[in-house]
Amino acid sequence: MVAIVTLALGIGVNSAIFSVIDAVLLRPLPYPHPERLVSFYEHESNDPDDRGGIAPANMQDYNQNHVFTWR
Repeated sequence: MVAIVTLALGIGVNSAIFSVIDAVLLRPLPYPHPERLVSFYEHESNDPDDRGGIAPANMQDYNQNHVFTWR
């Protein structure tokens, strides 16, 4: 009985973890060209992990750039 319960728990946990990984990491994003998505961050300190928002004036500069397509 212990072996059956252990196998059932192991299979159930494995299925649940794979379902989450499949939904989050393996399926493509719901955009036409997900490989072309970018993120913008501004660093206010020397810490590379400090991801701050973008100042409105800088966002206007980015909007005037013809390299990016804004939607």
